[in-house]
Amino acid sequence: MPSNPNKLVVPVIGLPFSGKSEVCRHLAGQGFEVFTPSRIIRAFAESSKLPLQSRQDYLDAHLLMNQTDPIAIIRPVLESTAEKICIDGLRSPFLLEELRRHISRVEAVALPCPIEVRWQRAQASGNQRAAYRRQSSLEDFRSAEEPEYRNPNRNMPNMLEMLEIADHSIDASQPSDAVLAALDSIISHAA
Repeated sequence: MPSNPNKLVVPVIGLPFSGKSEVCRHLAGQGFEVFTPSRIIRAFAESSKLPLQSRQDYLDAHLLMNQTDPIAIIRPVLESTAEKICIDGLRSPFLLEELRRHISRVEAVALPCPIEVRWQRAQASGNQRAAYRRQSSLEDFRSAEEPEYRNPNRNMPNMLEMLEIADHSIDASQPSDAVLAALDSIISHAA
């Protein structure tokens, strides 16, 4: 299945507002092709005429997609001919295992960040899709992501396990320059 056995794949792992997209934009500037699992799920939901009004709708669409094609989220990565690929927000232990099974150079990078810092970032965010999080209290923010903490289905979001099984961990509560410098060090050693 892999069309380029020498490609480097960097799944970026983190809970909402940990800085995943900023890290992926940085990698895109270094020639990485960026894949976003949430876009694949949204496209599936749209083509299946499924609602995406709530976080639960999103999780339900993800589950239905997995029942149809368990590796749908990473299939474009596996089929890509790009030499360097970044995945913005891989959330499933099963999919990380599948990547590692098919691609020899996978460097999963976790961005752990305290929920209080992420909640403050959500309040300052201009991201329209995150508007509900900007209006919520810290406790509402926490409960909105609890389904992703420890999901027993390994092909569904399980962020605590993902943070544990990543190859590298960068404290995402530090300034972004420090995060990106640590990332650059990881990438230079992987190249």
